[in-house]
Parts: sequence; structure tokens; C-alpha cells
Amino acid sequence: MVAAHLAHTGRQDQIAALTLMVTVLDQSRAGLGSAVIDERNARLAAAASAARGYLDGRSLAEVFAWLRPNDLIWNYWVNNYLLGRTPPPFDILFWNADTTRMAAGLHRDFLQMGVSNALARPGGVTMLGSPVDLSAIDRDSYLVAGITDHICPWQ
Repeated sequence: MVAAHLAHTGRQDQIAALTLMVTVLDQSRAGLGSAVIDERNARLAAAASAARGYLDGRSLAEVFAWLRPNDLIWNYWVNNYLLGRTPPPFDILFWNADTTRMAAGLHRDFLQMGVSNALARPGGVTMLGSPVDLSAIDRDSYLVAGITDHICPWQ
């Protein structure tokens, strides 16, 4: 969004190159995420975080867990609860447990951009008064995506 803002204001020359690492730009194939979130749920989630002033880190961790339910929920439910086994170490589980709060305004903006797929539409969102048009960025770019990433699959 910063690069698009700089392109719009004629200052794109301030950027030599752009690197995006597992960055969600187009929500049209969001998979499970798009199946569980709609405008109504986004409004409710935004209202809940606005009432507190932030999105609690544990709530965000739950959202991430539900993006990979086979790995981060059902596997443990069966293994721990039904079979009574100790869970094996799993790097994503530890990463997901390291929570931080998100400001309610940022949470609201993420929800709105995700539900409306605003970054995929030129002018669908603004930054500092500039319409964001990712196609206006003409810097060398290096993009990294993960085949099995639960937030931003490479497709």
C-alpha cells in the first residue's frame, strides 16, 4: 500500500525494489477463510474489538487455528481428548501461542479489506488519501509464497 501511495504521489523513485513475503493481495481464493467470514461476521468481529479497543491476541490465535483446523484443532482434539496422548511439538502451535493484541482500528481495516477484496481492485481502498492501485507499482519485485501456507497459498 505504501508503494502504491508513493506511485500515486509521484514519489515511487524512493523505492528501489519491493519484497512481499506470504502477502495476501487477492482474497478471491481465500479458501476456508472466505467460507467462514462474511460482511455480517466482519461487522460483529469489528464491533467486539472496538468495544475493548483491541483484538485480544488469544482471539487472533483462534482465528489462525481455524485456518488450519486439521493441523491445529482436530488433530489435538482426537489425540489429546479422545486418546489421552501428550501432543507432539509442532512449530506452528508454538508460534500461534505467542500472541499480541491488535488495535481495533487495524482489525476493522483488515476485515473490511478482506471481505471486499479491496487490494485486488484499483482504488478499492485508500492510504493517506491516495487510491491504492497495485498495478501502478513498477519497481522490481521479489515475491515469496508458501505452497501450504494457510493464510496465503501460492495460487
